[in-house]
Amino acid sequence: MATILAIETSCDETAIAVVQGAPDRVRVLSNVISSQIPVHAEWGGVVPHIASREHAANIEHVFQQAIRDAGVAFLKTLMLSQSPTVLALGQHSSSASRSQKRSPQKRGCHSSA
Repeated sequence: MATILAIETSCDETAIAVVQGAPDRVRVLSNVISSQIPVHAEWGGVVPHIASREHAANIEHVFQQAIRDAGVAFLKTLMLSQSPTVLALGQHSSSASRSQKRSPQKRGCHSSA
């Protein structure tokens, strides 16, 4: 059974989920979200450079909480949101935080998944 860490940093939320299973049966082990809605509220919408800064500030805490909540020691695959503005943050964070350096990375679009 595969254990997958999914990182979503495409807009105004830093989110990480750990899921386990097969294509016909998936179990969510953890799902941690850090919302930036209050940060962007005064601007009336998402400001990309502020969103990027907030992702950088929040990613490590969200990652640690997701791993702790899931109670896993090995990750088979890493999924990253595919967004040109903040994909690099997700890639950097997953590379630095992987429990197994051999874990393959896959990219996906959260809006069509």
